[in-house]
Amino acid sequence: MCVCNGNVVCARVSCPSVTCAHPVITPGECCPVCTGLCLHHGKEYQTGSTFTSTSDPCSSCSCLNEVVNCQKRPCPVQCSHPVPSEACCPICDSCLYDGVVHSDRHTFTPSSKPCQRCTCIKGTITCVSLVCPPTPCARPVTKQGQLISYKLTQVLFKIQL
Repeated sequence: MCVCNGNVVCARVSCPSVTCAHPVITPGECCPVCTGLCLHHGKEYQTGSTFTSTSDPCSSCSCLNEVVNCQKRPCPVQCSHPVPSEACCPICDSCLYDGVVHSDRHTFTPSSKPCQRCTCIKGTITCVSLVCPPTPCARPVTKQGQLISYKLTQVLFKIQL
């Protein structure tokens, strides 16, 4: 800083401290200032702006005073058994259960639980336990073929109602 009063007298000015991570010196000034700009993966963003992260297209980011905050975008639809996809949100028009994709409204018997009937509805699996009819013997034995025919009878019976 220089003063002219017949002679030029200059003195070094001490700059106020800055709290930002990337201060800049603007043309014509000698002290650094904070711009509020955010750097994210090599790109500059204005303070107050929102943008999609270049490293994760499923995240929405915001810039506020040189600080970038990113969060996963919420999905409008949630389902218990979504089919994996390349999209950010799960696809809930079919179901993934025990490694098998089932179409919407499909009713099936899980191989891991043969006494259950499960239905896929918009990405969510609902299962009910089958109730076998009473047997006249003291020690009943369920054979795989009998269980399947009983389940088919139950399904036909339910459809007829």
